[in-house]
Amino acid sequence: MDHSPRVNIVEGPEEFRLEMQAPGFDKKDLKIEMVDDTLTIRGEHTEDEQNEETRWTRREFSRTAFERSFVMPQSVKADAIKADYVNGVLQVTIPKSEEAKPKTRTISIH
Repeated sequence: MDHSPRVNIVEGPEEFRLEMQAPGFDKKDLKIEMVDDTLTIRGEHTEDEQNEETRWTRREFSRTAFERSFVMPQSVKADAIKADYVNGVLQVTIPKSEEAKPKTRTISIH
């Protein structure tokens, strides 16, 4: 079974917006890194302390680490990426560079 967090990525005229479900993580457990054209998001936290007497009667989710990577277009401003973590959802805003934004120009007819 795949335990990778689910992701939505939306492209707007000014930016890309990435939303990742990461419930149960604390903000300090999440790391975001941009290397060249690859955006990588990692989540790590330690398993709950267990001892010899611990016996699970049911365990449907685990608190395992994850890593997701996304190749971004060269036209993003890596130094302007922002992230927020609200109600278990990581929201990453990735602005486009000026040359990547759509330009509208009116053409005169002669």
